[in-house]
Amino acid sequence: MRVVAREAAGRSGEINRKSLVLKLDGAFRLAGARSLRKNLDVINEEAEHALAAIPIAIDGIEIHRTALVSKAKLALDSHRFVNIVGLPGTGKSAVLRALTEDERRKGTVLLLKSDRLTGKTWGGYETSLGLDTTNLETLLCEIEVTGSPVLFIDGIDRIEVPNRGIVLDLLNTILGSSMLGNWKVLFTSRDNGIEPLRTWLPAGVFIDSGINTVEVSPFSNEESEQLAQARPALKPLLFGEDRVREVSRRPFFAAVLASLSRGSPASAPRSEVELIDAWWIRGGFDSKPGTTVHRQRALIHLAKSGAHDLGRRIQLDDVDLDALEDLKTDGVITDVRAGHTVQFAHDIFSSGRSYTS
Repeated sequence: MRVVAREAAGRSGEINRKSLVLKLDGAFRLAGARSLRKNLDVINEEAEHALAAIPIAIDGIEIHRTALVSKAKLALDSHRFVNIVGLPGTGKSAVLRALTEDERRKGTVLLLKSDRLTGKTWGGYETSLGLDTTNLETLLCEIEVTGSPVLFIDGIDRIEVPNRGIVLDLLNTILGSSMLGNWKVLFTSRDNGIEPLRTWLPAGVFIDSGINTVEVSPFSNEESEQLAQARPALKPLLFGEDRVREVSRRPFFAAVLASLSRGSPASAPRSEVELIDAWWIRGGFDSKPGTTVHRQRALIHLAKSGAHDLGRRIQLDDVDLDALEDLKTDGVITDVRAGHTVQFAHDIFSSGRSYTS
């Protein structure tokens, strides 16, 4: 404190709370301003809910992708913006979840999940969360000194046009503030290339060192061996011919295959087409006897109703509610607004391929 005071006195400088807490960041773990504690608590609670919506287990087994997490951390050390990319179902969100949870151990984290955004601007979003209206720069400073100066965004390429102002407000504030020089941004996107993001993200994201890309591939041999040891029925698929490995080593498909191969491994699907057919025949993952047709019809209804916005907010009008609850239990559908709207639980259902016919 004496050093800070001497530095300011030497140039007749003024110190406000915002600049003071940033100077002290690292020397002390700060609790945050009392006036903003409610906001910090709400932001942490939203992060907790968003993380809970990202699956990390395959039939109850967690495969920790340590190498990818370490690679992303190294990328953040050298770049301000890092994009975790990969095909649908390869586990991009799970890697982001691991990184976010690491930072949560330090305190407050700011996580945006594309399918949980409401509002056209940060002001609309903070209102939807129940945050007290606060200067955004001030709030980000408080998040930094009470936790992590990393903005996590899951599914940046799936953010709907009306919600993009939320991200733009955050990025423009980070890029335009000398107080926020420590802030970095880590986001996930599908492997569509960076060009679609150039059409709406601030130009400042792409200058200087630009965006560092970390590619998430299907499970490695070592990761596949971990899963095979826990679920031996999957081993012939995880270490089978090329086209079989291509499907079974993607975490999303591995979870489906784990369910389908519980009976006889020999009858498990051995191509993506066979996997889709088996998924559909079982009413979307794992239907109970007598419910398959109801689930299939519910899936078709939901797909048609949600086609205009890629299945992100589907009204529940005329949906078979019993079938809907089964689909929720199996992780195919999840609530957006309980009792009103739902969405498909994974981006693979809106990746451009048809999973119902």
